[in-house]
Amino acid sequence: MKKYILSALISVAITGCFAQTQLPEGKVRGKHDAFRVHHDDHVFNNQKFIIIYSEKNKYNNGIPRGKNEIDLSLRDVHVDQKLIENIINDVLRDKLNTLHKHHETIGGGLIFETSGNLTDVSFSVHEGSIINPIEIEAIDNRLRSEVKPVFAGKAYLTHIAVSAQFGDFVF
Repeated sequence: MKKYILSALISVAITGCFAQTQLPEGKVRGKHDAFRVHHDDHVFNNQKFIIIYSEKNKYNNGIPRGKNEIDLSLRDVHVDQKLIENIINDVLRDKLNTLHKHHETIGGGLIFETSGNLTDVSFSVHEGSIINPIEIEAIDNRLRSEVKPVFAGKAYLTHIAVSAQFGDFVF
């Protein structure tokens, strides 16, 4: 009987550890890069979220306004959502089934300079996510090297940098 109780307690302890966030508030490190983690107070669909952004982002304190900026619409900046989804799925391929079981999502934002250079990446994941800093770093690096914007019109040229979102991908 003691053996069964001990097994049950160990199982509960392991499950509890698994459900805890691997991304504590503050600074976390991937293999090479540092990231800032902020626990968002807003609740959406009974779920709290964590915001993660790289310390190497150029515009973590906001994008300065350009002279004579012309307003942009969401249609003025396009990114390949399928490419982003493929990068995320490739990096997280060993965890996809578990992420799906937990109904996790990942979303985020991108900031491009008008040259098309991706300077900033931020992420939003569920509080308690099993996605770790090394995986965030791998996704961040792949996005920076592979994702390029397509700009419509000329209004973007009046900006120093422009932002785009990538959708909340549900696993």
